[in-house]
Amino acid sequence: MIKSYLVGDTEHDYEVARAMHADCILIANGHQSKARLQALGVPVLDDIRSLVH
Repeated sequence: MIKSYLVGDTEHDYEVARAMHADCILIANGHQSKARLQALGVPVLDDIRSLVH
């Protein structure tokens, strides 16, 4: 089975991922604060370059 991921920087991106039944990874250097994104219970990275690691 192939996993689908949505990478975004807003609460709305998280909502879209849920609607698509995809996992979500959020980046905290965008439109919303890290604390707000962390409250959603999904991985939150400080920088998109962290995806490589």
